[in-house]
Amino acid sequence: MTAIQAFSVRQRGNVVFDHITMVDFLYVGIEYRGGSSFTAIPTTYASGNAIRNSTITNCCSRRDPGNFGAIRFGGTIGMEIDNCVLTQTGRAVTENGNLLYLWGATNKALKFHDNICTKPTTDGVISGNAGGWNFHIESGYSHGYEIYNNTFIGGVAIDFAGGIQVKGDYAYSWYVHDNDFSIATQITSPGSGYHVPHAMDLERTNEDVIVTRNIFRNYPTTINLTLSGPTYHYARLYFNYNIFTNIGYSDGGYAYGGFQFVGSETAIGDLCSDVFICNNVFDGNGARGFIMLQQPYNMNDIFIRNNIFTDAVTWGWLICWDVVGVSTTPTGSLTGFYIDNNCMYNNANANAIYQRNGKAITITSQSDNITTDPTFVGGAPYDYHIQAGSDCLNAGMDVGLLTDFEGNAVDATPDIGAYEN
Repeated sequence: MTAIQAFSVRQRGNVVFDHITMVDFLYVGIEYRGGSSFTAIPTTYASGNAIRNSTITNCCSRRDPGNFGAIRFGGTIGMEIDNCVLTQTGRAVTENGNLLYLWGATNKALKFHDNICTKPTTDGVISGNAGGWNFHIESGYSHGYEIYNNTFIGGVAIDFAGGIQVKGDYAYSWYVHDNDFSIATQITSPGSGYHVPHAMDLERTNEDVIVTRNIFRNYPTTINLTLSGPTYHYARLYFNYNIFTNIGYSDGGYAYGGFQFVGSETAIGDLCSDVFICNNVFDGNGARGFIMLQQPYNMNDIFIRNNIFTDAVTWGWLICWDVVGVSTTPTGSLTGFYIDNNCMYNNANANAIYQRNGKAITITSQSDNITTDPTFVGGAPYDYHIQAGSDCLNAGMDVGLLTDFEGNAVDATPDIGAYEN
């Protein structure tokens, strides 16, 4: 806890750390730098670098200036981190830094897979740059990241917030698939000033993000989308064949279980379009709702199809919020919503959309939704396959998806939910 960092690799390619054990460095474990400057678009990218089969424990702090990570890098292309155990729980409250900090310059074609990552569930009250943020991965500018087959425990697993997330020359900006995201148990509301645990936090511009075949356990609000100003936007976000289980606060506190769309009061205009939420399972246990629309910007072309929504309390599965009684003014329009072939069961507001004070929503298509029990297989651990005779069988619509949560082929008449039975 006196050496500031273990390794610094600057403007070098093909440097691989393999079977390294690293413990108790003060600020940074391993650092890679590509180009000679920290401009958003470097002139030179470092390639061929990797960290694999390694254990890094207690090697990062959030003390000022706070831009630290157990692993941190900028200006790389094709970086691969795999089969590592990354743990940051050993500091005083508010001082546990990021496991992976993608800083300064753009990175391209990162592959982060088959790792086990652990942070505290919450890490105290946010205080400037130094306290309470509690991320596994905090990203700046990104192109073509693939995050898969990982286990994330505690904290905020992925923060897509430090820069502009666009695909560039790749098929996606982020492709997040086949991961297990969890906090150990449902928590009660921690009160004001804390960064609530999320699996994902999207801010600034996010385009061409694909999130599929993940399981999310015990999160108060799983995916938070907060636009921080009018120069940013969301476009082409795909959330398909995921399972959201046991979500919400255990005391029924102010959380939405699934998605929360909010923004700063300056984020005004046509800033969100082409969001696809299809073939997911949302199973609440204290969640006040599953999709919360509390945004000052306009949303258009939002596709909500083939999902199962069960057991939302207080308001209901979809919440449209008006201006009254909230800090962020949710004045944006809601148009071009496609809500088809979903199963809404045992949700508040009689499974209807909750429109606070008549908040307007323009629904282009709303057909073939059902409100009967999906009849999950259940058991322990809970199984979200649906039983024979369920009204969800072959009741979905073809939305162009090819494989289900388990990788099984999807036919022309898909089932509602995350599994093709």
